[in-house]
Amino acid sequence: MHLCNFDIVMAVIVHINTALEGVSVCLAADTEIKGFAKENERIADKAFLHVALHRLLKEASLSVNDIDAVAVANGPGSYTGLRIGLAAAKGLCFSLNKPLITLNTLEVMAGAAPYFDGYICPMIDARRMEVYTAVYTPNLELCVAPCAMILDSGSFSKQLEEKKMLFLGSGSNKFQQMMQHPNAFFCLIDIDARNMVNLAVTHYRDDIFSDIAYVEPYYMKEFYIVK
Repeated sequence: MHLCNFDIVMAVIVHINTALEGVSVCLAADTEIKGFAKENERIADKAFLHVALHRLLKEASLSVNDIDAVAVANGPGSYTGLRIGLAAAKGLCFSLNKPLITLNTLEVMAGAAPYFDGYICPMIDARRMEVYTAVYTPNLELCVAPCAMILDSGSFSKQLEEKKMLFLGSGSNKFQQMMQHPNAFFCLIDIDARNMVNLAVTHYRDDIFSDIAYVEPYYMKEFYIVK
């Protein structure tokens, strides 16, 4: 009887996040992070991303030909940031003939939350009292679809009566000032390209890719709600 040893081939994925504060890029082999770079200031072009990626590849002793896919946080988020990130991701995919993975920013945020026995509600500040938000279970099952919401003291009253809720993200600060419900909990957490790794690997293994020619940033304009 012969026992065969199969080499485990890991997917090398580039992760780009320009949707939130700052600009970040992460290089990972499956879930093992090989390198990370972040620029906290907003940028007007893709220069930082390309320079940082080439440095990360060099430090990991990899070349651009070793890249298996490119993942990008495709919204909601900063309009300018989303355009920059998707353009950079598309450019890499076109030039390398590699698949594109687009991730919902809110799902990335929910996946980055600490374990919580209840609903997880990421919020992205959309100015004034508006946020981009959604509600997930701890295993990222969607309970409330991504939407743009004008916050008030009655927001999420149904979910808060059902179970505890963890609110996080840039939009949760203003909600915390008006929400006194005992089931409402708030968490400060920084989100960057490293938080995309687990979701991107799942998409890659399940062959969930976006059409490079037609995909657009997920601005969420069609989801505006006026109360």
